[in-house]
Amino acid sequence: MATGMALEMEMEMAMELAMEQEKMKNANIFHEYVRDHKIIIYGTKREDQWSNGAMEQRSRGASSGQLELNRQSELQNRQIDLLNELKSEFKESATKQIRQSELQNDVINKLNQLNEKFSKVTDLESKIDLSRSEQNRQIDLLNELKGEFEELATKQIRQSELQNDVINKLNQLNEKFSKVTDLESKIDLSRSEQNRQIDLLTELRGEFEELATKQIRQNDSLNDVMVKNNDFNEKLNNITSLESKIDINISERRMQSQLLNKMMGKLNELSEKFDKSISLQPIQYPKSCAEAAAGSRRSNVYQIVVPSYSQYPFIVSCDEKTQGGGWTTVLRRQDGSVDFFLFWEDYKKGFGTLTGEFFIGLQKLHFMTKAADQELLITMEDSIGQRRFAMYDRFVIGGEEEAYKLTTLGKYSGDAGDSLRVHVGQKFSTRDRDNDTDDNGSCAEMFTGAWWYYRCHHSNLMGTYNETTFGKGIIWEHFKVILE
Repeated sequence: MATGMALEMEMEMAMELAMEQEKMKNANIFHEYVRDHKIIIYGTKREDQWSNGAMEQRSRGASSGQLELNRQSELQNRQIDLLNELKSEFKESATKQIRQSELQNDVINKLNQLNEKFSKVTDLESKIDLSRSEQNRQIDLLNELKGEFEELATKQIRQSELQNDVINKLNQLNEKFSKVTDLESKIDLSRSEQNRQIDLLTELRGEFEELATKQIRQNDSLNDVMVKNNDFNEKLNNITSLESKIDINISERRMQSQLLNKMMGKLNELSEKFDKSISLQPIQYPKSCAEAAAGSRRSNVYQIVVPSYSQYPFIVSCDEKTQGGGWTTVLRRQDGSVDFFLFWEDYKKGFGTLTGEFFIGLQKLHFMTKAADQELLITMEDSIGQRRFAMYDRFVIGGEEEAYKLTTLGKYSGDAGDSLRVHVGQKFSTRDRDNDTDDNGSCAEMFTGAWWYYRCHHSNLMGTYNETTFGKGIIWEHFKVILE
């Protein structure tokens, strides 16, 4: 089964029938998803109009009465408490991360010291004829090495315990992140309060990603240390066997010298392997939302790895409710809180927040479609609950050297109409990168958005939110025709 991606967006849509036709006032919501062999777009339409570039804006009426105000205040306090708890646990995890790093540095220093002391063993061959007192000194050195190995093993156990504690904290933070997402949908906060909390969630998400990346790198480093420790343990076992063979008798010293020569050869081989820093099999992360949520079947944020993009995981929003689940959300429009009239670098890297409006980024999207066959799903819903979708069974975009060209869509299915087909073969354009085929100017500048424009569009899902000016809103051309 191919890996899956999903674009989820809630957006207002308005029907553009003609310049002279009256502009409609209700906004539409779009969701775009991509999944193994699937891509989805959801569309919503305002009850009284559709046009080629307007999105639905859902309005919530404020509740009246002191009882409702008290309920909202209580919910807000609960969310703030939960956010404070999350921040505290992040600090605790960071502290443990520092302690773990210090322990690891201590282990590395011990290994370096041990390596220096092992070099002293190479002198044993020339000193095998030393006096009894010299032999005793060598035995003391071997005992000291053995003691330091035992100390190293103890510290590795402590480091492993700290690592497990950090992993448990990360899992707890992931669960609480899900609770924060659920609380957001229950509280009708003011715009300023919402923006403040979104900024805090963005900060927490960044810290979570940074902590996860450090954990991955430290796991790799710990694996290297364990391999090196195994090599040293083998060396120690070999050297320990020499203790019983060292004798003061002259006749036995020759035999000891021959045996020591063989052991030194083995030690040199092990030292060479040690210097090459043997790499281990990395931790296996899921490659799609279909794999990440396979056990829980819950919509949430997960870590996935796209090997051709990066060896390190990144966090995605997974939808397990829509059309059988397994969708990776790559685009969401829902309230106009994020400005989408941005520049090339913004669209390359992605922007927004996973719990609100966002775009995953063209670079990640390219490697996801390159790694495995993907379906694209676009969902739309209007203010009175009418829903439509468009699905394409093979969604592929090119790399940056091709300006992320929309390569293919495959077959269309759905009830929203096919408004993306005409854009196949077109390069992506932004306000500072005009790649369209219109000789009269920049489509991105003209319609204040970013898209695979030609001359200029039948769809424009990254247009201005709640904009009713001709062609400037969030547009899905065929949706308006179906709902008429």
